[in-house]
Amino acid sequence: MASREGDRRRKREIFAADSARPDASLLRTQIADVDVAVAQAAASTAMEGIDLDDDWQRTLRDVATSTRTADDLVAEEIERARQQ
Repeated sequence: MASREGDRRRKREIFAADSARPDASLLRTQIADVDVAVAQAAASTAMEGIDLDDDWQRTLRDVATSTRTADDLVAEEIERARQQ
């Protein structure tokens, strides 16, 4: 029983340490290649009922490969939302 509580405590410590990590540091630890990352994003959003069409998947690839910056994408989406 003591071992089980120790395991739980360790998991909470790991989670707290991971949660405190800056976003850039977390992103540097991502090891999936671009196509796998885009496929995972599409699958994840599909589970939430959101379909990432081919255009969005291309956009994600562009951001992941630094063809396009995330800042530019966000600015475009804000402008698009304002016009609706």
